[in-house]
Amino acid sequence: MMFLKKHLKKVIYKNRKIRKLRQFLNFAPYILSNKPRLVVFIIPFGDILNGGVLSINNFYKSSKKKLSNSTVVLATPKNAENFIKFTKFNNDSFIFNSRLFFLFLRFKKIKEVIFHVPEYYLKQFMDNDFKDNRSVFSKKKLIVNVLNQKNDEMYSPKTFKEYKGKYGNIFTITCAHKQYANQKTKEKYNIPCHHLSVYLDESNYPKKAFDQKENIILLSPDNHENKKEIIKILKDELPFFTFITINKITFEDYKELVSKSKFQITFGEGLDGYFIEPYFCKSIGLSVYNEEFFTSNYQSLKTVYPSYKELKRNIVNDILELSNNKSKYESTWEKGFSVCVKDYNAKNFEKNVTDYYNKKYNV
Repeated sequence: MMFLKKHLKKVIYKNRKIRKLRQFLNFAPYILSNKPRLVVFIIPFGDILNGGVLSINNFYKSSKKKLSNSTVVLATPKNAENFIKFTKFNNDSFIFNSRLFFLFLRFKKIKEVIFHVPEYYLKQFMDNDFKDNRSVFSKKKLIVNVLNQKNDEMYSPKTFKEYKGKYGNIFTITCAHKQYANQKTKEKYNIPCHHLSVYLDESNYPKKAFDQKENIILLSPDNHENKKEIIKILKDELPFFTFITINKITFEDYKELVSKSKFQITFGEGLDGYFIEPYFCKSIGLSVYNEEFFTSNYQSLKTVYPSYKELKRNIVNDILELSNNKSKYESTWEKGFSVCVKDYNAKNFEKNVTDYYNKKYNV
């Protein structure tokens, strides 16, 4: 019965005609809604799993819970391939095509519209979906919030200045990392800036004690120029460890795998889920300090190397020392956990979401 249920779900999610019908049927209740505000999270990617997807979905969930006077939705760009649900992690979110809501805006008495748009997709959104429907926004209060999850993927201040010249001061920026949620970013773009962080609740992660863990080292799927060399060093020097690159796995299975692994190495931005989440599973994350994302308090952690050169020089001995000494492993985990949980917890995130919508920007 379970197999049949999963098979039917796949058929529904993959069949284009069925997807469109499902979208229309799920859209029907919104037609009757008289809520004065529409909040749209633009989803320019497909049914994938990564930290950015999870953080946007959690921002959406929190917004929907808090904004009782608003219609809050996830929507793909109008010309994107339709899909109706994220299938790689547990969620009850439903995804529409933005065409439906631009049509919705033509006939409903909406007073305010907020678009949340990933930083890398801003130009495509403004030059297509937004521009083509500009007349829809007349006499409506409008905000385009840029979801700054990776500061190096933000468009230039010149781009923002051009759009402000065309459409006015409609922008805000929410930052995922504390390091660049600051006055410098605010002044650089001349736009209201708010530290949102991301939703990470350590109570939602499975935990295994040191004695229950296996000799597994997980590797983030990110590409990095040093990755191949580091993996070779590790495999040559630590043949009794199993190495697994995170790929094509559901989020629930990923968390279980992290909880039974002793270590996880991130080759991405550094301060990301591949570094933080092991600490929420009583495991150890290893990273290289990146001043673009880390705040200085992480430099005190033994598991955050100052450079890839230092990582290559010390990582084998560090892993051996921690693996063979339960007390050192647990004390190292505890130090990392205390730093991570202070910055990343549900209480802080929920407050930041509330403050954003109340325009109490914290930068």
